[in-house]
Amino acid sequence: MKIFFYNSGNQKLGSNRIYISNLSSWLREIKINCIVSNNLNDSKNADFSILNKFSKLSDIKFLKKINPDCRIGLIHPSDLQTDFFKKLKYIDFFIT
Repeated sequence: MKIFFYNSGNQKLGSNRIYISNLSSWLREIKINCIVSNNLNDSKNADFSILNKFSKLSDIKFLKKINPDCRIGLIHPSDLQTDFFKKLKYIDFFIT
């Protein structure tokens, strides 16, 4: 299993620290292949991609285009963002 973490957000936010930095570290400890990057192209061949809460709809569409079989998760989604409901079409799961 290969998991890509899209690390494009503010590292001082708890959600990025917990669900990107810490989670990827914990998964590596149990021998799961994790890639943490701010480059979406690094997600090629990933089974799962986990994006931060401020990821753009265009980021999600790009991931689906380069890796259509990848399952995409969004960290702490918020319906306060104007494009949240548009993202639902492309997201497979949430991490909250």
